[in-house]
Amino acid sequence: MGAGGSLITARPTPRSDALMVWVQGWSSASVEADRSAPMAPRATRADTGPTTLRGVVENPGLEHRFDVAMTNIYDEAARLGYRPTRFLEMVSEHGGVDTAHRLLAADKIQDGLAQLFLLGRLDLTVEHHVLLPEYRSLFTAEDRRVARLRLGIAEPTEGDR
Repeated sequence: MGAGGSLITARPTPRSDALMVWVQGWSSASVEADRSAPMAPRATRADTGPTTLRGVVENPGLEHRFDVAMTNIYDEAARLGYRPTRFLEMVSEHGGVDTAHRLLAADKIQDGLAQLFLLGRLDLTVEHHVLLPEYRSLFTAEDRRVARLRLGIAEPTEGDR
């Protein structure tokens, strides 16, 4: 509150307007509709080996490459002046794949996704990496659907899934 009890608001900028348009695409109705779909049980990193929603990863080297890619997100973002330290802590504690599952399962837009949007670097998001063909086997169709939704990418046609 400013002097005299008036509310002080920041003047909108083109970047803040763009962010608001992007965020408004995330209506609570779409989040609730997403919640109505049944979710598969999630495996934990403490299980017998590297895991995904579907069970044990056939290629542990692939999960390691995804871990490295997630660490690289932090490094690249830091070069831009944004340091997502909580994200790096999550990757260190849970691994890249489990961190991606956790972030995709959240109902709210993560601050990092919004920050990278403002920096014009959605290529540095977990969602972008989930959609890369080389990591396809680590994630379910539902994971990819959520990632596309958050990035504002249209659903693929049946042959492209």
